[in-house]
Amino acid sequence: MRAIFLFLALTTFYGSAVAEQAAVIRPSSVLTKPALNASTVASLAEGSQVEVISHQGGWSKIKTANGKTGFVRMLNLRLMQNSKTTGNNLNQLGNVIRTGSTAAVATTGVKGITKEALANATPNMQEVAKMEHYASNADKAAASAKAVKLSAKAVAYVEDKQ
Repeated sequence: MRAIFLFLALTTFYGSAVAEQAAVIRPSSVLTKPALNASTVASLAEGSQVEVISHQGGWSKIKTANGKTGFVRMLNLRLMQNSKTTGNNLNQLGNVIRTGSTAAVATTGVKGITKEALANATPNMQEVAKMEHYASNADKAAASAKAVKLSAKAVAYVEDKQ
């Protein structure tokens, strides 16, 4: 039992200790939080080298060469070829989908998710259960439409002429 605990502790530590290296591809501000209206910690010139600590939505938490940490838009970075990824790539995908705050947040896309990470992804069953709560069927949809006086209309198929 101790061996299993030690193995899990070491692999967790190692996974969190390995960071991605990236180059800044356009002048960027390092912000205190992943929001456009956050305070600026530092400014980065094009070509600056940074360490990517984690990802949150369309943002990367980074550490600059002089040790300052903050957030930069993910699309302002180019990951180095030999860097190792950190964190859970499925969480990165989930963060792109939700913003989770009232701050001005820009979600721009997913970067760095490998085929292997997607192939090995597992669903969060609590979130699936929440999503299934909103599921409907034809009878419920028809009843909802009728309640607001919507009616079905036949629409002719339109050929795509491209």
